[in-house]
Amino acid sequence: GEGLSSVVTLTVNAPVHFKVRSKKELVRRGGIAALQCTAHGDLPITLSWRKEGSFIDLGGRISMKNSTVPGGLVSELSVRNVRTDDSGVYTCIGRNHFGQDQTTLHLLVQAYVEWFTRGILDQKVQ
Repeated sequence: GEGLSSVVTLTVNAPVHFKVRSKKELVRRGGIAALQCTAHGDLPITLSWRKEGSFIDLGGRISMKNSTVPGGLVSELSVRNVRTDDSGVYTCIGRNHFGQDQTTLHLLVQAYVEWFTRGILDQKVQ
């Protein structure tokens, strides 16, 4: 008899995921913190940021820029004129139709000790 045949289509969906689970950033007070995360998976991907679990208000000193890359999306959270109270745990959360994932960035703002250097400069050598 005649053989049976059929065509099968297999679709593999990629949930969003981060290859880097945690990162530390050290920035000097008054500088610019550029926190970056790269989410991999099927597009469309949405990325959002939180600080210590709370939503971040964009505008003023804080801005976010997303860019599509092969196989995913990169998000950069920029904080200008960094203050010591900007230190903390920032979470980048990625979502697509097939799942969600997150990565954490620990921002430490280093206070510049101006009085120390000024004190040295003001000394007279005899």
